Amino acid sequence: MKTTRLLRTTVCLALLLLAGCVATPDDTRPPLSECEHGLYWAECGGTGEPVLGCDRETGDCRWFSGGVTARGHAVSDCPTTEACCHDQWPFTDFAPTGRVLEHARDQLSLLGNTMITRRGASSVISVADLASHVRWPVIRCEPAATPRFPGCEVMGEGATLAQVGKSILIRFDQVLLRIDMEITPAEALEQWVVQLFLFRAFSPRDGPPQLWCQNYSVGEELSVSGVLHLSTTDTSDLTTFHGRLDGVDSRGAAFTMEF
Repeated sequence: MKTTRLLRTTVCLALLLLAGCVATPDDTRPPLSECEHGLYWAECGGTGEPVLGCDRETGDCRWFSGGVTARGHAVSDCPTTEACCHDQWPFTDFAPTGRVLEHARDQLSLLGNTMITRRGASSVISVADLASHVRWPVIRCEPAATPRFPGCEVMGEGATLAQVGKSILIRFDQVLLRIDMEITPAEALEQWVVQLFLFRAFSPRDGPPQLWCQNYSVGEELSVSGVLHLSTTDTSDLTTFHGRLDGVDSRGAAFTMEF
């Protein structure tokens, strides 16, 4: 056994010397699973300024409050006021390709323009009073004469309902439009947070993807107010978790989202 270990150590040292490599220390940051996180925000500790980080393997990106990112994440050194400061890219040591780049760029089209926090930009009150059946899922505008909420009259053929960290994601995914509704529960119902994110897609450009924060889409966090009516506060079984958001967007347009 000792001979085998010695042989492995010798081989590893020889390979490092031949390659001119130096062993790197272990990443002591917590894994994302041990951080409080949602769709586009995370809290992994620290007392510093918020920082933008992206998972090197998946391309998942988030704003990390406190300045500590999760293990395995690239860390941006750009200021919060100019998140994509390196020729329209946040990083100097993270240059993904393929699907990882496409996924990162999709998220950075939002995060590169707006710092996302747990609290969000909306003001929505949550109440557990929903007894009637809701249509799964749909977005409606009421009345039709008012300025249209983005994605008005979107039916949910491409919708998904999933758990992401502490949050619940309701995603309305159309061909050129995606709306993410994030619900983050808390101990008290009045502390639940609702956030809405809109992604508008455009025609793909020619050539391979480049290291830009803009994908073929533009993301934005919507500022809305209203009431989220819930069927239950138990989120352990999402098949029984339904709701209806009666909201008003920043232009005064009324809308309803059912799931």
